[in-house]
Amino acid sequence: MAKPSRVAVDEPAVRINGNQSWMCSAIDLDTKLILDVALFG
Repeated sequence: MAKPSRVAVDEPAVRINGNQSWMCSAIDLDTKLILDVALFG
């Protein structure tokens, strides 16, 4: 598997059923492929 040359990472706070959580995601900017998504909280 090729390694991405550019990656965007985002970590917005979200509310789910009144509870605050953080959704972390990483996307390959060249292929628009979602590399990872995680929810913490």
